[in-house]
Amino acid sequence: ASKIFKKLNIEGIGGLIGLAFIIFFPRFIQLSGQLNNDILCIMLCILAVYWAIKFYQNQTYLNIIVLAVIIGLALMTKLNGATICLPIAILMIMVLVDRLKTKEKGKIIDIFVKFAIFVVVCAPIALWFQVYAYKRFGQPFAFVFSNLNGHLSTSHVSVWNRFFMPTFSCFKKPFANAWEDYNLWDYMLKSSLFGEFSYWNGTAFACVAVIVHYLFHITFIVNLVFAFFNRKFENKRIFDLPVIVFGSIIVTLICCQIYFYIKMPYGCTMDFRYVVPLVLGYGGMVGVMQSDSKNTRLKGYKTISLVNGFFAVCLVCLTTIFYLVCV
Repeated sequence: ASKIFKKLNIEGIGGLIGLAFIIFFPRFIQLSGQLNNDILCIMLCILAVYWAIKFYQNQTYLNIIVLAVIIGLALMTKLNGATICLPIAILMIMVLVDRLKTKEKGKIIDIFVKFAIFVVVCAPIALWFQVYAYKRFGQPFAFVFSNLNGHLSTSHVSVWNRFFMPTFSCFKKPFANAWEDYNLWDYMLKSSLFGEFSYWNGTAFACVAVIVHYLFHITFIVNLVFAFFNRKFENKRIFDLPVIVFGSIIVTLICCQIYFYIKMPYGCTMDFRYVVPLVLGYGGMVGVMQSDSKNTRLKGYKTISLVNGFFAVCLVCLTTIFYLVCV
């Protein structure tokens, strides 16, 4: 994450706050001790973002080959790694558009050759097991086990309650419960902090952490609005490279989670572990907005950025203390 920030020139106190949010995010504490493929896939996804930025800035054959290997390994580790391909695809499209604008035949052919090399390198690494499982066992491509316990189903709950009406259940139950919870946003927020586990000796402390997480998201959204108008007011590019990278991660991964939950309406489908790279997007945008607000002339932008940064730091401090004391 620090190398991504360096590549995108996010420095100073804003960069430190954004990095602290990413590095000390509580789900990483939990995932670091779990023996499954999640944390390896997450590492490869974040590494893929870094190398995609490298390729965008320096379009060499070495960079596209390394990027292809990393994405292939991420998909081989877990099919869920495909979610990071969407924001990376946006960068690749931007590269293609820039080449097409040159109208130079040699440069256009060169980029198509590099994209072809990407597919040739990435596809075998990513799909070899899918092909093997299909040939050996007749398992369909992109197979996901869906014969889940019927008691986990949330299909009986209205779409309004599942997607549009947060229950704010943290005031009573700060820990996610796949058997009882049904609202996507509440469940994602709680599971991002504590996974699908409950800690009986830290309930009060956990409630405070979840409330701070809600406040972080509220101030983050308000801060985004201020950031948009500030860039228009200052006649700056609204969508520069950092905003495109971090913003596309947030938008595409949230859309993926909504799609997963629509396709498989079960409590366990809402778990934050399927979209953990979101943390990179949020931390990056916090860093961008903190840096933007330093010299702003837009009244209130600096204040809301400071408040948002304060909640980001409070969140990681509270949850780190929670895991040190209560677990």
